[in-house]
Amino acid sequence: MSKGGSTSYETPDTGGNDDLLSPTLQTYPGRRTSKTPWRLQSQFWVAFFGGILPIAVIAYLNAQRLDVPPRRRQLILLTGAVGLVGTVAFSYLLGAGEFGNMTDRSMQRTVRIGSRVIAVVAYLVFYGLQRAADRSYYFYSQDDKEYSSLWKPGLAAVFGLGLVQGVSLLALVALLRSL
Repeated sequence: MSKGGSTSYETPDTGGNDDLLSPTLQTYPGRRTSKTPWRLQSQFWVAFFGGILPIAVIAYLNAQRLDVPPRRRQLILLTGAVGLVGTVAFSYLLGAGEFGNMTDRSMQRTVRIGSRVIAVVAYLVFYGLQRAADRSYYFYSQDDKEYSSLWKPGLAAVFGLGLVQGVSLLALVALLRSL
């Protein structure tokens, strides 16, 4: 209750019907956003096939679509940065450092699997950071068709940002090897 006395509530126009039968969730502010979010479960495949950079970008964009609080969005960026540093360190130690040779196929496979593991662990963190907002969005949506398809943006992230991540990773490992 405010200091001025009474609080006013917006009531939807029921067209003469009884207020008991009027919809009450129509004025929920987070109900409709300019862009509908992607399913959190679909983001797993971006992490698995793309790596840490694609999943961090997709999770951040989805967090914006879900209207996740700014602090949690910053945690998504921070987790992505830590995951990227972890991927570089893992690749250097196992693939190019004292422990391995990056030209060996088994070592390349080990580095690729390690990078996927780091991306999937980051996905789990991103999932947790977006979960409350996603549950709220799902609760206030009319049906399952409220989610956007992640096919096009997911494939663009996997191929585009995955390529950027791979080239950057190779360049950083080569730079660290030369030091």
